[in-house]
Amino acid sequence: MATTITANEAGQRLDRYLRKRFSSQALGDIYRLIRTGQVKVNGRKAKAEYRLEEGDVLTLPDLNEERKEAFVNVPCDFEIVFEDENLLIVNKPAGLLVHPDKTEMKRTLINQALAYLYRKGEYDPQSSSTFTPALCHRLDRNTSGLVVIAKTYPALQDMTELIRQKKVKKFYLCLVEGRLSKPGIVELKLEKDESKNQVKVARSGLEATTRYVPVEIFEGYTLLEAEIVTGRTHQIRVHLSGIGHPLVGDLKYGKRAANEQFRRKYGLTRQFLHAYKLILHSKGTSLEYLEGRTFSSDLPEDLQKVLILLED
Repeated sequence: MATTITANEAGQRLDRYLRKRFSSQALGDIYRLIRTGQVKVNGRKAKAEYRLEEGDVLTLPDLNEERKEAFVNVPCDFEIVFEDENLLIVNKPAGLLVHPDKTEMKRTLINQALAYLYRKGEYDPQSSSTFTPALCHRLDRNTSGLVVIAKTYPALQDMTELIRQKKVKKFYLCLVEGRLSKPGIVELKLEKDESKNQVKVARSGLEATTRYVPVEIFEGYTLLEAEIVTGRTHQIRVHLSGIGHPLVGDLKYGKRAANEQFRRKYGLTRQFLHAYKLILHSKGTSLEYLEGRTFSSDLPEDLQKVLILLED
């Protein structure tokens, strides 16, 4: 199967293009196809990091591409916070993966977003010249809140660069153990163990900065607004655990006994973490018309219930 790269698709790395086009495929399978030369660019084997150019001819194996039928009965479990011709900003519920992994291939945020756009007539999975909308950033499966999806390649490029330059301000609400009465900054280097999908504080790790401000103090707990200055995996969870104030309900970085006691008393079954606000600083890009815009979402019902019970 051959396909020609259009102007809208040019500039992408080969692996990222394939990951978006074949989003239902496992990442390992995609990289294996590249490594073994089953994907060719202009008749030759290409590396994963090759930047596609307009007019490049890709020869692809006959993978199971997404078909229109695959989107007919896909539910949309997200709330739309904002949408225009470039971006779709949604409120992701807890429990929903953003991308497929080895445990879940179909019920993911990106597949639901593609199904939504297909039903609107803005995405055709059978057209090789159509850009496949993509997530601009991620949230953990059990974290709820705002996620930005790019509907065009220029929007994806610009949002990715704005995030890299720290011009997209990301704020979270989280409930932590203990009392934090003053604003603070956590600057602990983080290192990820890919095999365990777990992060730890390490001198050899990557720089990471989290700012926090107390919002409300309860008996034994504090509700914080946390801003991630850098966007490392599990950053807020590891940083707050690292200063002795783990997130309530965090099974990976919290205290098991304390979490179980909290679950029995307040019914919380996941970490108390919600991405509730985004502020864009987008001057000089195709998204300049959104300069200074703030997007926000309310705490979901399960987290609101916890706060109400804590106040009693």
